[in-house]
Amino acid sequence: RHVLDQLGPVEFGRLPASKVELEDVADTAWAWFDEGDATRAVALLEAWFAPGQALTARHAVLLDTLMDILHDIGDVRARDALLATALGQDDVELRVIALHHRADIEAARGDLDAAWATWQAIDALDHDNPDNASLEVTLLLERGEYPRAATRARYWTGRIEHGEDEGEFTALLEFFDHVASDPQAAFARMRADTRRDDGVRRLELAVPRL
Repeated sequence: RHVLDQLGPVEFGRLPASKVELEDVADTAWAWFDEGDATRAVALLEAWFAPGQALTARHAVLLDTLMDILHDIGDVRARDALLATALGQDDVELRVIALHHRADIEAARGDLDAAWATWQAIDALDHDNPDNASLEVTLLLERGEYPRAATRARYWTGRIEHGEDEGEFTALLEFFDHVASDPQAAFARMRADTRRDDGVRRLELAVPRL
């Protein structure tokens, strides 16, 4: 981090062509944000999203970090512009990640039909991927489709348990077990967890992260 600490906005623009580790960039941006310098954190991250930059899934950590910081500072216009940039990329995996953010935003503002349409777009691009499971089940719960949520939770449980990466999904499988046995109670618990986190973050944050 100490190297990035020495740089100013002019130098930020040269970083995308360098060999800097993107995880280090994201960590530094969060550190600056936590220290009260959101402007500098945003400027650092935005260097990778300037016009003409080609983005791929390896840039997802920067997209996630910048989306979260822009959310926290309430800069909706910049957040929406960033999302449009990510959705306009050729890389399918990055577009799927951006669509996850769009679905979260739509659900947070109560537009569940739009969020579900975005989920369908995700599934069309990245069908039957367990990485998308928590979003689908969460949206079904939010839409009040409890029997369907329970059915899909059982489906995803079987799908994950028969895969090679089951260990990565331990917490999610526990959540799906609750949904399958009592979806309404699982949703009530998820809402309570969201309120405990000040009710600001999207509902999916109450679901164990993958």
